[in-house]
Amino acid sequence: MKIQYQPSGSAGQVGWLTLADSTAGDVVKDWKPKASLASVQREPLAAMPGQNNNEYRQPLGNITEKISVDLTVTKASETMAAAFAMTTRQNLLGSKNDFLVTFGSSKQLHANGVCSGVGATYEGATVEFQIELETDLVQDGTNA
Repeated sequence: MKIQYQPSGSAGQVGWLTLADSTAGDVVKDWKPKASLASVQREPLAAMPGQNNNEYRQPLGNITEKISVDLTVTKASETMAAAFAMTTRQNLLGSKNDFLVTFGSSKQLHANGVCSGVGATYEGATVEFQIELETDLVQDGTNA
């Protein structure tokens, strides 16, 4: 699994930055996307007593993904790990990013992501991150 990000709307001008890459020894402990709908319109319909499904439902509002990420990143030295953690927090908090997640040969794009929290635990050349994101609904990232 590989997680990358870039500023939203940059269209490849900046290039994808790697947050974690399992093939490089990083560990993605949790990648937990949960999609939700802003609201649902519900209208009661006429029904016979005991009849099921007597309610009209229609999706309203935008669909978002809330994603909790726990990962461990290892760098060549303690200095590089500390610099990576600082840069990651600066890049994620307070800006809008697109996230590209690769599972084998499958790619998923989570666009327009806003990070609401980044926790970092330093352990020498290793940094453990706890990240909270909110993005648009996942889409095919093959052409990203």
